[in-house]
This record gives sequence, structure tokens and C-alpha cells, in this order.
Amino acid sequence: MSTLTTTRIREHASKLGMTHLTDTISELVARAEADQMGYLDFVDLLLGEELGIRGPPVPQRPEALRTATPQDLGRVRLHLPTRP
Repeated sequence: MSTLTTTRIREHASKLGMTHLTDTISELVARAEADQMGYLDFVDLLLGEELGIRGPPVPQRPEALRTATPQDLGRVRLHLPTRP
């Protein structure tokens, strides 16, 4: 892979917040070339390495609940189905 392409991947990864990828792209490219990986396998390798460092995503609360006050939560009504 050319230096220009590797540099471009580093820049894109940095903009996407994929900090581990910016540090390890050269090693991952060498590994992919040695294993003669196809494009999809290479993308899978890149994303898998980044995810391995980050771990699984943490579920986020909906925006409405993040900004809700205790008074707002008191007005929430749940509509649960009734059994016949």
C-alpha cells in the first residue's frame, strides 16, 4: 500500500476518533499483505482491532431522559397492556 494511502487512512481514522488505528496502520497493512487479504477482510481486520481496544459500546440513555428533571419523570405515564 502506498504511503499516500496510508497517510490518508491515518487522517480519516483520526477524524473518526479511531486513535488505535492511527498508531497501528502500518503493522496492520503489513499483516494484511503477508496474508494476502482481500478488501473486506482488511476492513474487518481494521475495525476488529479498533473494537478490541475500545471494548463493546456503552448503551446511552435517550436524550429526553438525560435532560429530564425529577418533575418531568413524575409526569411519565406507562401504558402497559392488560391481560384479558
